[in-house]
Amino acid sequence: MRISIIFALLLSFIAAPARAATLDYHDFALLPVQHGGRVKPLAGFAASELSQMHGSAHMGGMDATVWLAQVLFDPVSAMSAPLFHVENPDVRAMLDLPVRPANDYSFADIMPLLQANARLLDSLLKLDEKSLTPAQQDVLQIYDNAGLFAQTARSMTLVLPLSLDLPKAQAAQVKKDGGAHPDFRDYFRHLPEWLATLPKGKKHAPFTDDEITLGGAVQQIQMIGASSQENDLLRVIPAPWAHDGAWLAPWAVFHAGQGSPATAKQLALWHEMAVAYQGHDAAGWRKASRALLQVALARPDVRPDALRAEVFYNGFDPLGKAVIFYALGLALALSGFAVPRRFRRRAFFAAIGAVAAGAACHALAIGCRVYILERPPVGTLYESLLFVGLVCVAFGGVLEWRMRNGFGIFASAVAGIALLLMSQTFAKGEDTMSVLVAVLNTNFWLATHVLCITTGYGFGIVAALVAHVWLALRAFLKRDDDLTRQLMRGAYATSLIALMFTTVGTILGGIWADQSWGRFWGWDPKENGALLICLWLIWLLHGRISASMKEDVFAAGLALLNVVIGLSWLGVNLLSVGLHSYGFTNQAAFTLAALVVSELGFAGAALFLLRGRQDARPA
Repeated sequence: MRISIIFALLLSFIAAPARAATLDYHDFALLPVQHGGRVKPLAGFAASELSQMHGSAHMGGMDATVWLAQVLFDPVSAMSAPLFHVENPDVRAMLDLPVRPANDYSFADIMPLLQANARLLDSLLKLDEKSLTPAQQDVLQIYDNAGLFAQTARSMTLVLPLSLDLPKAQAAQVKKDGGAHPDFRDYFRHLPEWLATLPKGKKHAPFTDDEITLGGAVQQIQMIGASSQENDLLRVIPAPWAHDGAWLAPWAVFHAGQGSPATAKQLALWHEMAVAYQGHDAAGWRKASRALLQVALARPDVRPDALRAEVFYNGFDPLGKAVIFYALGLALALSGFAVPRRFRRRAFFAAIGAVAAGAACHALAIGCRVYILERPPVGTLYESLLFVGLVCVAFGGVLEWRMRNGFGIFASAVAGIALLLMSQTFAKGEDTMSVLVAVLNTNFWLATHVLCITTGYGFGIVAALVAHVWLALRAFLKRDDDLTRQLMRGAYATSLIALMFTTVGTILGGIWADQSWGRFWGWDPKENGALLICLWLIWLLHGRISASMKEDVFAAGLALLNVVIGLSWLGVNLLSVGLHSYGFTNQAAFTLAALVVSELGFAGAALFLLRGRQDARPA
């Protein structure tokens, strides 16, 4: 907190020109930065930072890359941008935030109120995280985000043009070294000399005007240097002497005294970029950013094509477009059920085209991630949602090709929308292209066990969706015809495939566990959940094959497979125990609880209606 307050004071020493919003950010977006254990483009870094602070990778129409440039090179104006969205009225009341139409607040709005509520923040930081109310958690999140913004905005203050009030003699020294746009380094190199010339103690008073001016400048230089001691967020300087491939932030290079001709050249180019940005010099900006990019791309640990792919991924947003196409496909499929029969084929054909376009965007997103990360598509919970969603969409298309009645494409659209929207629960404010821990970072098992088990999830979800349609037609629309019999055959076949993938995936997981942890089975919650899916499907299929389970019970049990998969796939996170737990999230708990309640309610209501209708039949 104290560093953030000092930062707000220090920014008053830096000139604040108008934001240069019309510059060419292409090369700037591609500049590599080492963050989160990997080298990524500044565009990716900017998107994750802005998403964490603002909740979106765009702020008032401003792209994340443009926003980052403003924060780095014009931090004063960035302090006034409406960055923090505070929707919860309890949070606004706790921090005494004024009511605003959009509930958006700037760093300049938030920082004084955080300072005024320092005691409240200290008390919340001492509490156990699980005992905090949602409003208290939001307050601490705002505090963390404000600190992150301050650290980001301080990242380039080493090379920003700096104007301090100095006596004529000292000002001439700085101008000789730094020219028309001196930065902190030009002032700092004269600091020992200036300190030696300043009088010591109060006996010398009264001080001359030049001594007072020089003393104030020295104090400001010392404060700027002290406030940046631990600033290592923006690691854009490759360290040629580091054997572990570590990159350094500009301030880390300065404080560690690890400069070299190569780092000096890069810092000089960053300074040129800052000067060009603040002077709105489009040619100078393009020249400096391009020169920096050429230096960075010459590094052996930088993959230029991967940087371009990630910039494309963030700019094109294929997953967002996939959701739009799936929604359009769902609307067209529903209209196909409602329109007269002669128009139905056209509506379903248009729905197939929309869902196919969504699937293409969906597959493009996963393909980009595979290429960028150089590993199979599923390594995290977020990635499993993306992959399972695509499996559901693809197999729904297969069902549509076999049944040709619109229900397969309907299932595809519903699964695609639901799983992509659910994935946002686990993506908010985080870099979704994370580096895996060592025990998971094995391409063989990621490509076998993980893909196999998640494919089983996908087939299971499709089988459950088909069972939902069957129950709806039989229980609520009272249909018992070729369509319902066709749906039952499709659900049965799909559940067999789901059982095959989940069983094989579970066995492969045991072999991986034996290699990694020295035991095949340890009754870990995730292992128990995978076994539960297999047992649930075996129970349903055994009952159906042996004719001891009626169609309505089989369909209801298959519909509840969504609950079993949800508990195995996502529920283990809520336990916060076991080797497969990835962390508790309130939103995930709410989503899973809503799924369980709604599925039990739907299956129970359908069974009640069907059994009541059967009991009402004459003997």
